[in-house]
Amino acid sequence: MALPKVLVDSSFLYALFRKADPDHQAVRAIFETVKAEFIIPQVVLTEVAWLFNRAGGMPLVSAFLELLAAAELPLEQVTYNDLHRVSELMRQYPGTKLDLVDCCIVALAERLEINRVATLDRRDFSIIRTQNGSFLAIVP
Repeated sequence: MALPKVLVDSSFLYALFRKADPDHQAVRAIFETVKAEFIIPQVVLTEVAWLFNRAGGMPLVSAFLELLAAAELPLEQVTYNDLHRVSELMRQYPGTKLDLVDCCIVALAERLEINRVATLDRRDFSIIRTQNGSFLAIVP
């Protein structure tokens, strides 16, 4: 039986790889105990690299990228069809603080039929609904 899939948001990925992050231990425990395939949307990498750069400069970004490459977690690209859906979502939620990454995760979840997202950003993912009207389940 295939493992359920979970899309990984920037906040979760940063906390997972940043030992100094206050949420690191909790996120790591979830990553190690939840029986699921964690999939990283490539679009989150720029945001996470920015967070690492802010925390410690390019050496920290480089270390993150090396660890991520060694982990070989699946990466998922955003397609042009996903971008059409992202645009729709941005028009649908104009007064919110949803960003490109959040909307891309929802578009990927719809296309890949994934209903869970690993994130520490409960605010944004408690606002946005998928095309079928449901919310993504938030891990943790």
